[in-house]
Amino acid sequence: MQQMCSIFIKFHKTIKIKVKYPIRRYYGIIKATIEMYERNKSRKGLRKLSELEKLPNIGKVAASLLTEAGIDTPDKLVKTGSKEAFLRIREIDPTACIRMLYGLEGAVKGLPDKLLPQESKEELLSFFRSL
Repeated sequence: MQQMCSIFIKFHKTIKIKVKYPIRRYYGIIKATIEMYERNKSRKGLRKLSELEKLPNIGKVAASLLTEAGIDTPDKLVKTGSKEAFLRIREIDPTACIRMLYGLEGAVKGLPDKLLPQESKEELLSFFRSL
């Protein structure tokens, strides 16, 4: 830490930045910034993706909703089906929308929701409107 701060001070003197106070006065701020950077750098990559998040269209929010609904593996999602999974999610989160339903169907079929056939989208839309 001391070495990094001294490097910053040398850099400051080299490029001759004009500051209001002597550079030594900024030592505490520099030190805190470097410590925060080091803490955050060590945290990157710690969170592993769940099995559900590896499916297309399933992010961390959808994965957490599915887990809360009792669907914690891709196999359970496929067995449950997109409509039943959506109904369970809708009980937890009433604001779940048609895009969530499309995403679940895409995850079950293993393809991005934008590549779902139009017939599937129309069927899902009629199901969604019937709720």
